[in-house]
Amino acid sequence: MIEFLKTHAALKSALFALSFTIFLCTFTSCEEEEPQGPSSSYHVTYTWDGEADYIITYWLQSEEQQHLSLSTGSASSQGSYTSPIINHSNDLDLLVKTAIQFSNDNCANVEMVIYRDSAEVLRKDYVMGNPDNQNCTGDNFRQATYTP
Repeated sequence: MIEFLKTHAALKSALFALSFTIFLCTFTSCEEEEPQGPSSSYHVTYTWDGEADYIITYWLQSEEQQHLSLSTGSASSQGSYTSPIINHSNDLDLLVKTAIQFSNDNCANVEMVIYRDSAEVLRKDYVMGNPDNQNCTGDNFRQATYTP
């Protein structure tokens, strides 16, 4: 009989807790939301060894947002480019697409580096330039994905 009373008391307490939870959910939202990871600041840098005017186009893309930019420069400013900083969720991949072309139709060794909160997280080396120049491997478009 004592065991029965203990079990009955435990069930009564559990039922009270469940009732109280249902009561609270009536006045507040009880839906479980999947927590979003915090975001970080990202930017990309490019450096190359070509000596000509350049046009560089790049995309920073995720499921949430896309940032497209085009930059041009002359031989005097040739050599490096740093993208603006974007905020991007830490739980989504960041896709970086790059196209670069030089006015002298030559190719160059291009290094792309992705930074997350000022720390380097990915580095890629490419040969890029004029798609018609076989030394450029016939392509001036590259793509890389960073997974946080």
